[in-house]
Amino acid sequence: SLNLDIQTQDLRPSAFYDFFIRNAFKTAYPILGKLRIAGKGSLTLRLQGSLKEFSAEGSAKLQEGEIREESNKWRIGPMEMALPFKFLYPRAAREEASERPKTGSLVVQGAMLGSTAIPEVKAVFSLWNNSLRFLQPVHISLYGGSMVVRDLEWRDFVGAPKDLSFSVELKDLRLLQLTEALDWYRFGGNLSGSISQVHWIENSLLSRGELRLEVFGGRIIVKGMEILLTYYFY
Repeated sequence: SLNLDIQTQDLRPSAFYDFFIRNAFKTAYPILGKLRIAGKGSLTLRLQGSLKEFSAEGSAKLQEGEIREESNKWRIGPMEMALPFKFLYPRAAREEASERPKTGSLVVQGAMLGSTAIPEVKAVFSLWNNSLRFLQPVHISLYGGSMVVRDLEWRDFVGAPKDLSFSVELKDLRLLQLTEALDWYRFGGNLSGSISQVHWIENSLLSRGELRLEVFGGRIIVKGMEILLTYYFY
């Protein structure tokens, strides 16, 4: 049985990531070997139950955080986060009407994607009873336009890790900047549109709504998109 209280101060996420994640999974998932983590934080955690069934509740804080690709193709940070959390293994508990999830906050002071700078992004979210929910729209200024992500929800990241839903609204993204940042064939025009619901289940990405591309002197409209995701690791 487990009945454990943990408190840490000045925790270095980079050391934790290198020891528990990078070294363990970099062969199966090469992308994890290319990530670099920075920052400092603290953690309070209470574990109760057994190895087969337990609950974990506490809070985590992060200061001066940063995630980047080792060759600096992209970087996210510095960032600050304060997050109370509660999750249960192997499945979430039935939600009680009287229990209100505690909320956390995330502030990303900036990011770089190639030569593109992304200004400050703020988010309010909860990680409670195995559910990750963003409680307010997330606004991102990107490629001369804007992107708004709404209703981002991961219903049960323990019991159903491949069940994610959200909606996206894009306005006047400049395709020349986008294709340059992604190192695609360059072409001009703008990308706008809205997808009222994107649902990722297992290996399928389903969408409702439409995307409009103003390009090549005309307009392309994409509706009813469904993508089957296949992963290859070398």
